[in-house]
Amino acid sequence: LLEGDEPTLFRRLAVFSGGWTLEAAEAVVNHDGALDVFTGITALTDKSLVRPVATAGPDPRFGMLETIREFGLDQLMASGEIDTMRRRHADYLVAFSEALSADLFRATEPELLERLAAEHDNVRAALVWLEQQGDEEAMIRLAAGLGWFWFVRGFGTEGISWLERAR
Repeated sequence: LLEGDEPTLFRRLAVFSGGWTLEAAEAVVNHDGALDVFTGITALTDKSLVRPVATAGPDPRFGMLETIREFGLDQLMASGEIDTMRRRHADYLVAFSEALSADLFRATEPELLERLAAEHDNVRAALVWLEQQGDEEAMIRLAAGLGWFWFVRGFGTEGISWLERAR
């Protein structure tokens, strides 16, 4: 029932655990700029495959019901794109966490904490995938980038656990 680039966008968006922003979707699923992510997400929302997610931040956030996401992951695996999308997802989160980390350490702003909190499920999924791939450097970069967030939000044990698993 999906048309044009919608099947590609749908299966690629399934890589996100816990939702995504338009910025994240553009960075992860539209590496070559061939997809119209905004229009595609709107179409997938109209077809009830994607839904808006309530957020405290200024950026709109979207997600999928878990059963729909699992189907999308199956489609992503069948297309042979799963490792590529997982890599892009992890790389995006490493860059995202490192960029916010310095700002967060200088001034613990609630908005920055909320942006990181919104990505917590994605971070966990990326860390699991990176561990499976044996990519210790990216695991350390991602976990270290979230260090202050984990400390302030009470997830220090989780952060330490990821850093220990990376060595």
